[in-house]
Amino acid sequence: MSQTRLHPNRILVDEIQPHKLYNSGFNVSLNNLAGFKPDDGAGASHRAALAWYAGTANLNESQFPSENGETIYRRLGDLAENNIADATKTWYTPDHTNASFTQGDTKAPWEGIGTGWFNSVLGGGSEVRPYFDGGKNSKSELGDFEEYLKNNRVSVYEDNTPIPAMRGDFAVPTLFNGNFDAIFYPNSIQNIPGWYSNRTDNKLKQSALIDVAGIPGATPPSNGIPNYALLLGAGNPTQATHDSFVVPDWGNLRFDVFAPVQSGQLNVKLETIDGQSKDVTVNLAEDANFLIDSTNNQIQNTKDIYSDIENKIGFGRKGFETFQLKLNLTDSEIAEFRGKPAKITFSLDGGDSVYIDNVFFKGYSRDTRKIGHDVKFCKYKTK
Repeated sequence: MSQTRLHPNRILVDEIQPHKLYNSGFNVSLNNLAGFKPDDGAGASHRAALAWYAGTANLNESQFPSENGETIYRRLGDLAENNIADATKTWYTPDHTNASFTQGDTKAPWEGIGTGWFNSVLGGGSEVRPYFDGGKNSKSELGDFEEYLKNNRVSVYEDNTPIPAMRGDFAVPTLFNGNFDAIFYPNSIQNIPGWYSNRTDNKLKQSALIDVAGIPGATPPSNGIPNYALLLGAGNPTQATHDSFVVPDWGNLRFDVFAPVQSGQLNVKLETIDGQSKDVTVNLAEDANFLIDSTNNQIQNTKDIYSDIENKIGFGRKGFETFQLKLNLTDSEIAEFRGKPAKITFSLDGGDSVYIDNVFFKGYSRDTRKIGHDVKFCKYKTK
């Protein structure tokens, strides 16, 4: 466990010490148990906490990992072997609501049952797991359980990433680092997290990440937090491939494009490990400048016009514009893509440069600190 202090621009780890996990249903203090001590700077406290929980799921192990791992203190012999005479230092004492043992009670089972993994649904003890609500309580003593969860638990849909700029489109992003912001300390010679599928010969480095505030015409965010976009071309590689991921069950692939230079095209390809692929090409050389005749409001006419310009640059000359690789597929095609491991590749062909950002499958980016952002429908103008 680590104790951290939030900083406007980053997280500073002052010291690695045990602390409570707030908004959890129940906390187990490990502070005074054998093997738990102020961290040595190499993560010993983290390893011991993991070993403690692993020991409640596998009662046969004496250390975790099994080779060169942390000692699991579940017997008097484990304590004696490390010159510990205090029985309260043992790791395991059942803590479920049908148990009334004190820590280290010599009449209690020490194997690791009745605590830790036992309190999960798979562990079999979820109905007697303890909850803290002014004291140790069982589920039946909480009254309206759904109301208790609503008032005391953080929803799994809430993105608790401490730095808002690093958040994706959902609590668990549909594409890791699709906004190129999952970086604490940028290093121009290092790979971009999530974007180095070719480990042996990857030329795309963090030097290709450009803070949006540094793009000509941009207004720097007031909080000073970097907001990165990927620049293909202009001396950087012209291709970027994301590591393998699982195609979500719904949602089109969305990506933001800023193309101040009128040249070339951007090819976007989604390919599964089975060889199935879909692609879209954004014409960076042509502008989608046009007027819709408001006197001709036939739906088909509007559809035809939109179809002609949907992959040409409109707002994207002065800010980021959202494009899509559509996955509104037939049932047979859905079976070939949804839930399958795949890769995404962006390739700049014949152009000078292009900026890419917010590559996700669901919803638009929450990040409003762009130099400008527009979606396709904003291209329409009437006369």
